Amino acid sequence: MGLGAASIGAGALISTGAFSSLETGRGVAVSAADNKQDALLGIDDSTSTEPVFTNNTSLYMDVTLEESDDSINLDFEKRNFNLTEYGSEEDSKSIKIESNDTSVAPVKITVHIYESESGPKKGQIVIQEEFSAVQAEQAEVTGEVIPTGGSGLITFTLENTGDIDIVLEAIGIRNSTNDSITRVHDGELLGIPGSGQGRNIDRVVEDVDEIPIDDSTLVDFLVSEDLELSPGDDVELRFDDFDGDPRGATITVELTFQDTSGDTFELQID
Repeated sequence: MGLGAASIGAGALISTGAFSSLETGRGVAVSAADNKQDALLGIDDSTSTEPVFTNNTSLYMDVTLEESDDSINLDFEKRNFNLTEYGSEEDSKSIKIESNDTSVAPVKITVHIYESESGPKKGQIVIQEEFSAVQAEQAEVTGEVIPTGGSGLITFTLENTGDIDIVLEAIGIRNSTNDSITRVHDGELLGIPGSGQGRNIDRVVEDVDEIPIDDSTLVDFLVSEDLELSPGDDVELRFDDFDGDPRGATITVELTFQDTSGDTFELQID
């Protein structure tokens, strides 16, 4: 389930893994689910920092969220919500939760289960789930975005300004305010600048022919210690090179991280 970001502190949190504990009331049959999405109350945090709760039963659910640790303050978008039977319009909801002061937080999820909206009650589930800070919300483009003349090369710095380690997984290019720029198509595509100037870079993405500007393409990063950033660390990256002059343009890139989170970043080019 999603814990949406605050601007300072730990920010957004997402589920760290399997349920830490599970209790059921009389009348509720529980079987082991390999995937949290398949549990009675499914939690899908694979594509968002606001994962989705889904009722995977033919029953009616009343769900309550609260802090398991009184010393940790969380801001829940909704503390209580209802989910109708699976396949109905209201069987799923995404809920944002925010934290300013912790990178890991336990959340108690209480699910009262009814035969229908008007009852009778069939039982309850109590889930203790741990959430941790989202890697995507720790990253920030810092410093100047520097073009190399009109050659199509762009250098930018990505910094971990948060509280936890982050690992870069993939990159895509989503938009350019200069319509004549459509792709990165030459050289090493994206790398870490080496010694010297120009195209002297060490490639950090998989071997593909180009990185197009579109809505969906993601190119995986190669495994590299340079792309594993502890808090306060940064990495300088260089596109090599765009098929047009990027000077004066704003390029929007999407980055995904090891915890499956992702975000877009604007490169405003001088």
